Amino acid sequence: MTNWHWLKYIDFTGVAQQITLGTLKVSALWPYVGISCAVLLVTIVSSAWLLQRKEL
Repeated sequence: MTNWHWLKYIDFTGVAQQITLGTLKVSALWPYVGISCAVLLVTIVSSAWLLQRKEL
């Protein structure tokens, strides 16, 4: 409906299932790894910033 093709890379459980079933090729895995690392980095930085602000 909105044509947000990048949104499919946020589906972590679907990717895990595709890896288990062997339907996802290794070459198609890199966008998922990149998005996962980006989400992890944003989460760590945000948590550190929020903890720092809370202590002040």
